[in-house]
Amino acid sequence: MSGSAQRARRAAQVAGAGRASAREARTPVCVRVLVDASCPRWLALAARDALVPDRGGARVLVEGADRPVSAEGPDAALVLAGEGRGALAAGAWARSGVPTALLAPGSAPGAEGVEAIAVSAPGELAAPLGAWLAAATDRPLAMASAFPVCRAAVCAARVRSCAARNAALAALAPAHGADLPIMCANQASLALETAAAGNLGLGAARAAEVAAVCALGTLWRACARALARRSGLPARATGALVAAAGTLATGAALAAGRAAAASLARGGERTGARAGAGRARDDGYVTIGEAR
Repeated sequence: MSGSAQRARRAAQVAGAGRASAREARTPVCVRVLVDASCPRWLALAARDALVPDRGGARVLVEGADRPVSAEGPDAALVLAGEGRGALAAGAWARSGVPTALLAPGSAPGAEGVEAIAVSAPGELAAPLGAWLAAATDRPLAMASAFPVCRAAVCAARVRSCAARNAALAALAPAHGADLPIMCANQASLALETAAAGNLGLGAARAAEVAAVCALGTLWRACARALARRSGLPARATGALVAAAGTLATGAALAAGRAAAASLARGGERTGARAGAGRARDDGYVTIGEAR
């Protein structure tokens, strides 16, 4: 196969991967929040603010913790309870096969198959909740596009996975330079995957990102060759090291660029407006903690 045909094939593969990621990110998701009578008001409000959906097709169902387990389970279940409470309700949902977390102040009681998340202040909830949602479900892109709280964790996992693949390619490539087009394609697919996780559509901005990512891939390869010449280390070892570090740096650059673009486009008001909307109105979702 000629070089131009190979490039066209890889471009088609990247485009197909991008469309597949976009479809996965639009998959409907449902999170069920079960509030125990012992749950403190601040914890319920913090969970409410963390789980404001960012797109259509995402549902948050909020009920009492004494609700029986339903046959049609959600993608994830969160039990909110007071310190030392909620283990029975959380265990019942976990035994039904639903990924389940128990959120409680101070120390969360353990239960088989349940992720215990202890929170002592409202500001401590987002990071562990986002990390758990990113890892617990089998639809991380859909969950990330729906709930901003888990986007950073999902994107970080995708970047780490791509870095590991590219490092292995650089270390095991059968011919000198044969791995570069594949690594560039991996990084281009990474750009489209993380865009889908961020609820960003395909378009001119994504095409610019893909072009920039491929240019960075060529830069990382030049850095690897220069490092091998200057250090005297084996070319494959330096190639693997730079491939991993370069992919991680590319992921960080994508995140920084998107954050800057969002800030400029919205004047830094989007986060506050979304959180305020969640507090001010229902929009078809039950507002948790309001009556507590």
